[in-house]
Amino acid sequence: MKNSRLDKFIADNLNITRKQARSLICKGNITVNETIITNSNYQVTLNEDRVYFNSELLIAKPKFQYFLFNKPKGYITASKDRAHNTVVDLLPSYFIKDKIMPVGRLDKDTTGLLLFTNDGELAHRLISPKRAIYKTYIAKIDKLINEEDILTFKNGVELSDFKALPAELKTSEIGEYYAQVKICEGKFHQVKRMFAAIGANVEELDRISFGPLIKDIPIGTIRELTSVEVKELYSICNM
Repeated sequence: MKNSRLDKFIADNLNITRKQARSLICKGNITVNETIITNSNYQVTLNEDRVYFNSELLIAKPKFQYFLFNKPKGYITASKDRAHNTVVDLLPSYFIKDKIMPVGRLDKDTTGLLLFTNDGELAHRLISPKRAIYKTYIAKIDKLINEEDILTFKNGVELSDFKALPAELKTSEIGEYYAQVKICEGKFHQVKRMFAAIGANVEELDRISFGPLIKDIPIGTIRELTSVEVKELYSICNM
């Protein structure tokens, strides 16, 4: 069984500093298996000992954590930036401490599904061009798409610096000026550039899926992935 110092266990689970954790321990606020423990060096046996803060049972955090965030417009995908608001400004403070980072990026004015994790190997595989992980977007555009546009996307849009891989384009059920596009790449401004190539200006862009993950929470909110969702991500990455 793996052990952890009591002060570290408390700090990690309450998202406080080690100094604050030691203060709680010294005050007698922490019990382990119904015994008050005042020694910060006490070794907690993870997944076996039952640790309480007052009457609240604390559960050891898993090594890796996975979150789905519905990003609002106006925030850049970065941990810090002097000139712009970042997605980290909207997230729990322990994300930085636990090195929970975004997988890939969404433009400042793009909304929708953004995956966060501290599982570096999974994140690397998900954004690797070799994996061809599909992402689906809903775009509000200023023209009606036609069969020629759909065929252009299917054959791969020719851009100034590269030819995009085949993508699926269709009209969205939201309305006639909304289009749904499914791509397996994620180059800078790629979706907007692909629409521009067919003479359409993107007025709004929202990512609704990433691999097996579906955006199912309100804008600006976050939730943990289910164990099934994590297994699906591992499966598509051959892990």
